[in-house]
Amino acid sequence: MISILYVDDETDLLDIAKIFLEESGEIRVDTAPSARQALDLLEKNHYDAVVSDFQMPDMDGIAFLKTLRKNAETLPVILFTGKGKEEVVIAALNNGADYYLQKGGDPEIQFAELKNKIQLAAEQQKSKDKVLFFNRLYAIMSGINTAILHIRTRDELFREICWIIQGEGGFARVWIGLLNAGKTEVLPAACAGFKGENLVPIPLTHRDPQSSQDISGIAARERKIIVRNEPQTNSSHSDAGQPATDYRSTAAFPIWFHNDVIGTFQIYAREPAFFGEEETRFLEELSSDISFALENMEAEEKRRKTELALQESEEKFRTLVEESLVGVYVIAGDRFIHVNPKFADMLGYTQEEIVEGLTVRDLIAPECWSMVQANVERRLSGKTKSLHYAFKGRRKDGALIDVEAAGTRALFHGEPAIIGTIIDITERKKAEKERAQKLEELSVANKKIRAAEERLWAHIAALTESQDRLNDSERRMTDIINFLPDATFAIDTSGRVIVWNRAIEVLTGIPADDMIGKGDYEYALPFYQERRPVLADLALHYDPAVASRYDTIHRDGDTLTAQSFIPHLRQGKGVYTWFVAAPLYDTQGTVIGAIETIRDISAYEEVRQALQESTDRYRHIIENTHDGVIIVQDGQIVYSNPVIQKILGCHTAGDLKGRPVTDYIHADYHKTPPSMDTSKPNGKSHETSRVMVLTKDGGVHFLDRRELAIEWEGRAATLCFLSETHGPALPPGPVKTAR
Repeated sequence: MISILYVDDETDLLDIAKIFLEESGEIRVDTAPSARQALDLLEKNHYDAVVSDFQMPDMDGIAFLKTLRKNAETLPVILFTGKGKEEVVIAALNNGADYYLQKGGDPEIQFAELKNKIQLAAEQQKSKDKVLFFNRLYAIMSGINTAILHIRTRDELFREICWIIQGEGGFARVWIGLLNAGKTEVLPAACAGFKGENLVPIPLTHRDPQSSQDISGIAARERKIIVRNEPQTNSSHSDAGQPATDYRSTAAFPIWFHNDVIGTFQIYAREPAFFGEEETRFLEELSSDISFALENMEAEEKRRKTELALQESEEKFRTLVEESLVGVYVIAGDRFIHVNPKFADMLGYTQEEIVEGLTVRDLIAPECWSMVQANVERRLSGKTKSLHYAFKGRRKDGALIDVEAAGTRALFHGEPAIIGTIIDITERKKAEKERAQKLEELSVANKKIRAAEERLWAHIAALTESQDRLNDSERRMTDIINFLPDATFAIDTSGRVIVWNRAIEVLTGIPADDMIGKGDYEYALPFYQERRPVLADLALHYDPAVASRYDTIHRDGDTLTAQSFIPHLRQGKGVYTWFVAAPLYDTQGTVIGAIETIRDISAYEEVRQALQESTDRYRHIIENTHDGVIIVQDGQIVYSNPVIQKILGCHTAGDLKGRPVTDYIHADYHKTPPSMDTSKPNGKSHETSRVMVLTKDGGVHFLDRRELAIEWEGRAATLCFLSETHGPALPPGPVKTAR
């Protein structure tokens, strides 16, 4: 459900809006008759969007919006007011309003439009929040996984986890605590984000479920996740000098070790109501990772002790159960040291025949030998201790049988060996094959039935949809155009305005009622201050002279796109605009008019110009540096400056572009060619090293090389600076330079 705050000094309108918006059950509405009361509610509660009037006593909608943006930069805000002046619209949008709606008209229509904008704004913000959350998730998971792989002690791991969650994850604070021996208190073990280290133990006997200082104890005592999404006024460790206002929600997660809770970790988020279902599930998985790491550390310690014991004493082979119902074997190298009677009988040999005269390969079907051999070698070499797999065995009479083998590496008389068992699964495989065949037949039949059913339902749906489209198409098209976010108008073939949507009303300040039906280029006046053909007219009758008045114009089929700068818009500052126009056709394919949309692309144009200036500036620096410069991506040169072209004896950049960088590196230096490592974080440079390069005419140069990992056209690459050195030739490797 979407939660919104509606601010308006007209209390009757607040009540009506609340009734209408909450009618569907999709939106929950809190109301405030003034901006100051709204700010108090925003301090206490979490909202998905804010709807505000403009004209209010004490603080108007724009002042309220400015105040709101200081503390809630991303909270969607919709200005819903009876003031439709252009300066109000511009001020609202410039100060961060997401949408602007004007009161008036049919109440049902205006509240339906308001509901639509609320849902759209909330969904857009939800998508943005999800992207930010997954970025934080990735940073935390990446850092903690790396820590788990490399850290070997519990205390060091806890400190690193706290630092990663607080630093990389962007949380206000985090701390990890462990239960004492009597399981009466949670004792601090590590923390991040606290000022000072005098953290106090948390007794498990506290029973105030609303106190943030107790939820770690509650989580440990009740062995479950405890979440407090309400803004907190007290701190779990206020004695440490940390104010409670640095977080708005908190959650505590139990840490498990061998099916028992041994402690908790608690995270404090700056955002209110941060710990939703998805966030809590991720952090619960993180708690499981911590538990896994602790258990893995214990297992690793036990493994090390076991290996030491195995090195000091030889495993002894004591007894094989000769009457076992499964085949038992011992392998050393490629020979059988021992097999039991069941093993020999299964393959049609005597025990003596196998032990004294056969190799492992003699009892394996040829097509399975490479797999069996690899598994034997993996265990004998110690790469894998135990394996369980199936293959085809070869009997004395040449018949093949399906067998399942399990074996474990052990020491036999001080040498590596494999002790294992095999069972005959020929009948089982046969039954499985028959079952799979039956299932396949049933699956094919089921697919045919489902396909026929889907075709029938598709036909019914198509008929229903066609009928609905016939009934609703005209109304829907009108609504779609009217609610388009871009300013849009349409004219008929005589040049009369037939559509003037709400966005263009806002842009021009001219209501649709004053424009619909007008001709004689009336629609051009708000934009060009003269009556003249516009892009929609060109879509009907192309005129090169009119087209030349646009900065750029492009045709794609019968669709025209153009860009132009309109200097008198935006209070004389001018606006870069993007236009799209196309003919309108009836069902017979006859042109009945044209439609045009106008979009303000000033922000995009400013960014593009700034980016071009930056690119030109850096290219000028690189082109005029005294060092040779290349950019290498995937082992190939994608850019070279004139200095390196001259050093290598090339006339143009085209002589080098696309060539493998190793073509210009002497063979002795191929182990350290430039740009072979692009895995370092962006902006981190490699140490200086020396390299011998080959020129086009066969000559050589010794160059000092410095590298920097960068991004080139959206992908990882390496920027390499090469300067000539006049010192003696040195072997490949880093060159120590004076700082």
